[in-house]
Amino acid sequence: MSIKSAAASASAAHSELWKSAARAAVNYAKHGWPVIPGSYWNGSMYKMPWSNQSASGLRPVWRWHRASSDPAIVRVWWSAGNEPPPSVFLRAGLAFDVLSVCDRMAARIVQSSTFRSRPTPVMVHSDTRRMFFLTTLGEIPADGFPGAPGDVVLVRSGTLFPAPPSRIHDDAVVEWIVRPAQTKWRLVTFVEFHSLIHLAVQDLLTPASQEAEGVTAAKTHCLSFAIQGHSLQECHYE
Repeated sequence: MSIKSAAASASAAHSELWKSAARAAVNYAKHGWPVIPGSYWNGSMYKMPWSNQSASGLRPVWRWHRASSDPAIVRVWWSAGNEPPPSVFLRAGLAFDVLSVCDRMAARIVQSSTFRSRPTPVMVHSDTRRMFFLTTLGEIPADGFPGAPGDVVLVRSGTLFPAPPSRIHDDAVVEWIVRPAQTKWRLVTFVEFHSLIHLAVQDLLTPASQEAEGVTAAKTHCLSFAIQGHSLQECHYE
């Protein structure tokens, strides 16, 4: 490949990065989800957008009160520039709640017939062993969530968290397991999701389920499933 061709290819890739981030951020805002820009990974370190200053990790540019669901404002934040685009952060606890679920329980939830018939958006940070489910606003039950401590955690209201298509670092990205468009941007209710957690806990306690966990321990396994006609694949790294 010539130097000119390589430069053109790099320019096209850079432009597509900006378009992808802008599309996602503006689309979130159009659906009432508060958005805010964050630092980005440039291949060797984190940088703050516009200033080119180094950042201490993947983090939002401003505090939670600056998050906006105004598409016009969001579109300006993701106007094309010379550096990589800002990461996309969403604010929890205003338009939706976010429930962080350990992978073994999350796998049971997304495979259940109840979830398949009425899914909700789910994202995963590929450097963790947890999935993040978006639901309507709710409150933690008085007796807490079923399961072991930490299996299910309600993300604190006001928390700013990275959303697709943000890159955490070279080998880790934020991506949708169930995209909002697949659910027509509908969220399951907090109460409905609590019921899904109960069903998942019961499934995990069955002898067949416990035996299956022993067989798949210490190896990579992928579970294929379909949600509303969409073929998806979920991979766990153990």
